[in-house]
Amino acid sequence: YIGDAVAAANSAVDFSQYDGAYILASKDAAVPFSPTLIANPGQGITVDGVELRQVVTLGADVRLAIPVYQWHVIHHETGHLMGLVDIYLFSGTDVHAPAGAWTNMGLITVGAHYTAWEKRLLGWLRDADGEFACVTGLSTQVELSPLEGTSGTRGLAVQVGPSKAIVAEVRRPIGQDARLCDSGLLVYTVDSSIAT
Repeated sequence: YIGDAVAAANSAVDFSQYDGAYILASKDAAVPFSPTLIANPGQGITVDGVELRQVVTLGADVRLAIPVYQWHVIHHETGHLMGLVDIYLFSGTDVHAPAGAWTNMGLITVGAHYTAWEKRLLGWLRDADGEFACVTGLSTQVELSPLEGTSGTRGLAVQVGPSKAIVAEVRRPIGQDARLCDSGLLVYTVDSSIAT
């Protein structure tokens, strides 16, 4: 599907200028969801002398009659292009139990922004600038500013194991987080040993 779409656009697009692509399926296409391709080297689509390894395919879910849901899907899939993982389970009755709607990489219908941890992974919050604090001492005091703000320490991580940290951030229903159901101190664990 991706190869066919790239081939169809190749006469009008010089793909050598791009690192990735977005493909929007027609209304009649049998593409129900919007998956993202993140291919290993050698497994992408070769075109115009480059290998496209990051491609978002936007399916029928971007046309659901849910207010502003469409851009939530694009926001979520763009998160994958930047290296973020799904924060939900792939089976069971409550697949959104790990993060709920506190991140758009979890339950996307709310359209929340990324967590402080995810923003740190993206380089949007930097330790060196004091925007994110990694606590290593036994006793430390950190004043957290709301994540939606533009100044102050907006995330805090305490390492509790070789692959695990406890993270804290202050969330308020404003800005991109306007549809959050609650506000206050959000505390969660991050464990890099768990596969997405």
